[in-house]
Amino acid sequence: MDFTERKNSIEFTLSAKLIEDFVDSNRECFCFIEMKTNGQEWVELNRTKLVSMTQNIEWTDELEVEYKFHNQQDLRVTVFKVLDGENHLVGQTTEELRSLLNPLTERTLINIDSQEVGVLILKCEESEETKSKIVFELRAEGLEDLDVWDKSDPYLKIFRESRSGWLLIHETKVIPDTLNPHWEVIAMDFYHFCHCNPNTQIRIECYDWDSPTKSELIGEVGFKAHELQQGKIFTLVNASKIKKNQDSASGKILVERCDMIPEKSFIDYLRDGMSINITVGIDFTASNGLISNNNSLHYLQEGYQNEYEKALRLLGSILSGYDTDQKFCAFGFGGKPHWVKPVGIRQDFALNQHEHRPFIDSFEGVIECYRKVLEQITLSGPTYLAPLIRKQLEVISVSPPKTYHILLVFTDGEVDDLEDVIEVLVEASTKPLSIVIIGLGYESFGKMQKLDGDQKDLTNRRGQKCARDIVQFVNYRNYKHDIGIFTREALMEIPIQLMNYMKIKSSSR
Repeated sequence: MDFTERKNSIEFTLSAKLIEDFVDSNRECFCFIEMKTNGQEWVELNRTKLVSMTQNIEWTDELEVEYKFHNQQDLRVTVFKVLDGENHLVGQTTEELRSLLNPLTERTLINIDSQEVGVLILKCEESEETKSKIVFELRAEGLEDLDVWDKSDPYLKIFRESRSGWLLIHETKVIPDTLNPHWEVIAMDFYHFCHCNPNTQIRIECYDWDSPTKSELIGEVGFKAHELQQGKIFTLVNASKIKKNQDSASGKILVERCDMIPEKSFIDYLRDGMSINITVGIDFTASNGLISNNNSLHYLQEGYQNEYEKALRLLGSILSGYDTDQKFCAFGFGGKPHWVKPVGIRQDFALNQHEHRPFIDSFEGVIECYRKVLEQITLSGPTYLAPLIRKQLEVISVSPPKTYHILLVFTDGEVDDLEDVIEVLVEASTKPLSIVIIGLGYESFGKMQKLDGDQKDLTNRRGQKCARDIVQFVNYRNYKHDIGIFTREALMEIPIQLMNYMKIKSSSR
């Protein structure tokens, strides 16, 4: 499955209501907008034009910020007044971008003396282009016949120009034995098609299919993205003929239809009241190593963060802000919890030791609970994931409507119940659920990677396939030295998975 992260651009305008005592009507003022991601320094995004400083200030500039679900995006807006050619701070506010996604948001402005000087008003709208899908239908006429005994078997490859060269964005099915093929309707995010830029270069290559490993180029054509929407007729050219001083035309591509279709976005669902619920699953198998050993992934020492804590905090710092009720489920698997009688291997025990009330207040509470129970568990095995996912389905069954669940699984080993996991994943694929599996340690994680449905649809013993891809596997070791890439790889599929779930839910009504 080809996955391309969907862009979400937030367009907003700013205004302010200042307390009269802080207004200097002889001066002009402007807004300075900065962003900080992943703990880096503040970077300027934009600044407004100068306007007169009054109690009610309206900046007309339309500003744009790219929203990224997988990042913690701190936005800082500062109002400055200009005095004798120098900028003097009037007031400032700092918020995470995700808290500013409502159409209208007000935030208090604080000056350098911690005084309230007024409020900043942000009017936000998501760019319609980034929410749109392009749907088009292509056919060809008069293709050159490259086969000796019958007609060509044509198919198309569609490319978009990118920084690193031509990127394949779609490949059609082969239409056998015809020189006038009509291909199936093509639908994709407008961002995936051309990065929402009508001047992006697009290239179509038409091939004659001969075998799974051999195809022959019939012709190609390049054009700007907006020309497809204009319904132009494109002439295919074969460059090899030019070298031979032959007529290079080898057929025509015709656009039967091209439509832009607006779709609800991830942000739309959040604005409509969709709640996010986070569940954590932690591996307590013996392969992690004794907690007293400093080589253990569960190594426990005051002031030290082991591998589980590091990965848990990185994802928790981003996702916890989306959890509406700030109550988190946390389960362990593969260990022997001493408080469960009789003591034995459990694959879905609650870390707070309350099996029927597994909720923990605050994400920091989840980490504290994890550290607390480490000394009350005997690490054991094997690594079974199916019981944990079934426990998650139980949580979903008693959750309020309009709740989407994210299960974070942290493990050091290969899954030992692969077929059972696939079985329950097929069932779970119709539920409001995304599963992120984080591999810790030095296993190859070959089986875990099979659970990630990006390359091949998961199919259970009865031949049923997952209704949608709900699993993302990431090997923490590959990204532990680059926090930004790790969180991106782990979380970037969740918005599109949620939207795909809503489409399935809508179509089943």
